[in-house]
Amino acid sequence: LYVNLGDSIAAGYGVSRSYADLLYTNQDSTYPAYKGKDLSKRFTNLSYHDGAISGSTSAQMVQQLSKVPQNASGHTLVTISAGGNDLLFNYTVIFDPAKVKNYAAQVTANLKKAVDHFADKQRYPGGATVVFFNLYNPTDGVGTIPASVPVVSQCGQFKQALELLRPLLLSQLALYNSELAKWASATPGIYLADIHNAFLGHGYHYADSGSPFYNAADPTLWFSYDCIHPNQAGHL
Repeated sequence: LYVNLGDSIAAGYGVSRSYADLLYTNQDSTYPAYKGKDLSKRFTNLSYHDGAISGSTSAQMVQQLSKVPQNASGHTLVTISAGGNDLLFNYTVIFDPAKVKNYAAQVTANLKKAVDHFADKQRYPGGATVVFFNLYNPTDGVGTIPASVPVVSQCGQFKQALELLRPLLLSQLALYNSELAKWASATPGIYLADIHNAFLGHGYHYADSGSPFYNAADPTLWFSYDCIHPNQAGHL
């Protein structure tokens, strides 16, 4: 069983195929390099449950667990994108390191509920692997958004905030991700997918050869222009 839970990133907001959809069944005609490598090709009799809902917080991700089917035989893989909306709905936490730690504790407490749910041997006797994402940085770690980038929606406000609070925002994001990493390393049955580092070089400075994370082998943008969601390349 493959289970996908979480927020609009997990739900594939703004794209035709989310990372979970592509992981389950690759679009071979569009992405031939991944032909035969998706889960449905590699594992026979695999079921797929996509419970992700745009706008969900980590607490609402926990509510998604009630609709996940049991898996009487075989292993269960779970991917979770959650925590970003917790911050968006209470962004003042970024001004206080203590509040950032409390925010991280709130998210990890909810993630632990997911871990405990899938650790139930009556519902999932074959065991489960739970993978969750940290938060990425559309500025490529620079802390600025180039003037030429056509940002939309709240990304314009974020761009202005960066001009005033850049060091604080960068340090608080690093603190949050470090808290999640420490928790993941100490929690059996859960793994951290470090999309923060994976996306560096593919944010809004992707075309800037002077950027510290410029990726000469693949100078492509993986974000939409709202500062929140990956584009189709990011999901791939």
